[in-house]
Amino acid sequence: MNKVYIIFKYILFIFIFAISLNIYSQRVYLGNSLYNSNIIYTVKNNKLYRGYNTINSNIIVTFDGKYLYKGNSTYISKIIYTYHNGNIYRGKSTNQSDIFASYSNGKFYGGDYKNESDIFCNVRNNKIYKFNSSYDSYILFRTSGYIHPIFIYYIYLTTVFN
Repeated sequence: MNKVYIIFKYILFIFIFAISLNIYSQRVYLGNSLYNSNIIYTVKNNKLYRGYNTINSNIIVTFDGKYLYKGNSTYISKIIYTYHNGNIYRGKSTNQSDIFASYSNGKFYGGDYKNESDIFCNVRNNKIYKFNSSYDSYILFRTSGYIHPIFIYYIYLTTVFN
């Protein structure tokens, strides 16, 4: 009985340690399924990877807490978007006039406006819906856990408009 308890504590310690190192990655699935064949992106260590494989050649963008960079580099010339106070700016600017989108309460708004008609997608229960809907027929993507809003926005732009 005592050996089982020690083994359980050891496994629990390893699990908590792995989570603290951010080893666990989040998956983005196309549509409402959780099948491995529908994985389109993986988010791990503030990097967005193409598909299931998390090797360096599959890195699409990197996020450092404020800036979203193209690829694996964090050079200023590679900045795509800036995330600050729930607003997404194009480039490295944080001027009020340069707000490209806003994120608040699980909803993405076009520009700085917070009107219901300006919502282009929303996040509820790890599902990303078109507009302000919560119907299953409007699900664009599904995630295996929390993903930072800047990644959701980037995935939305590159997948829906391509």
